[in-house]
Amino acid sequence: MRVFVAAFACAFSLCLAGCVQEPVSGHAFAEFETMAKMKGGLREERRPLDAPFSNADLLQNFDRIAFSVEDQFAEGNPQVDHVRRWEAPIRWRLRSIGPDVVDHFRLVHETFERLSAVTGLDIAPAAFDETENMFIFFARPEDFDPELERWRKGEADEGLIDFVRAFSTNRTTPCQGVLYRSDGQEPDKPFLMGEINYALVVIRAGLTPASRRTCAEEELAQSLGLTNDHPGVRPSLFNDDEEFALLTEHDEFLLRLLYDRRLRAGMDRAKAMRLLPEILAELRPNG
Repeated sequence: MRVFVAAFACAFSLCLAGCVQEPVSGHAFAEFETMAKMKGGLREERRPLDAPFSNADLLQNFDRIAFSVEDQFAEGNPQVDHVRRWEAPIRWRLRSIGPDVVDHFRLVHETFERLSAVTGLDIAPAAFDETENMFIFFARPEDFDPELERWRKGEADEGLIDFVRAFSTNRTTPCQGVLYRSDGQEPDKPFLMGEINYALVVIRAGLTPASRRTCAEEELAQSLGLTNDHPGVRPSLFNDDEEFALLTEHDEFLLRLLYDRRLRAGMDRAKAMRLLPEILAELRPNG
C-alpha cells in the first residue's frame, strides 16, 4: 500500500467567484493567464538577461527549494533535514481522455526528455505490462468521478483518492502533485522520506497551451525533489509571483545539483550543503 507523504503546490493560483463545490475546467484559468501576461508575467525566457544570479545565489536558493515543502496540508512550509530524490528509474504513465490526448502525451514526453538530460535520470514511458511509479492525470471535470471509482476498484490508497477528490473541487488550482512512498512510512511523519519512489501529478484539461506547459514543467520538476516555492528565488519557476512560466537556466542548475553523483537520497542536509560549493564550482566555474 502506498502511504501519503507530501504535496507540492501548483504553478499558480486563481481565486474564482462562486461557492459550488464541483470539478473545475482548465478553461476557468484563461483570464488569469491573460491578466498575468498584461502585467509582464509568465515570461518564457529560460535565460533572462535582466535577472543575473551568482553561485552564492544558487546555493541559497537550493537550500530554500530542496529542503522545504510547499504543502497545503501542513502549517507553513515544513523544513526537511535530508536530500530527497529519485534513485531508481522513473517509468511514467499518462491518463488523458478527450481530443487533446496526443498533445498531452507530447508535452509530458518533451518535458521529461528535458529533465532527463539535466538530471541524468532514466525516465521513460511505462510499457503496457509495466507498473508505473509516476502517474500524470489530465482531467476534465467529468473525468474525476469515474477515474476515482476505477481507483477504488483497484484498491488504490485512500490518501491518493482523497487528494484527487480535494483537487477536483479546489477552484484556485490548475495543477498539483503529491509524492508517495511504499515502505510503510507512518503518515504522521510525512517529511522523513529520502528516496522518492512514487509521484502523482494532476493537471486540469482545457488549460491554454501556455498554461499547460507551465503546469507540466513545474509539477514534473517538483516531483523530482524540488518541492518548495520561495518569493526570494529569481529567476525561477519556483516562485509564486508568476514572473516566469518555464524552467529557467537557474532552475536547471538546481536540478543538476540535486542529482549530482556526490549526493544521495537521505543524505544529511548539512553534509549536502558542505559539498555543494565544490560541485557548483565544477558545474559553473565562472559563477
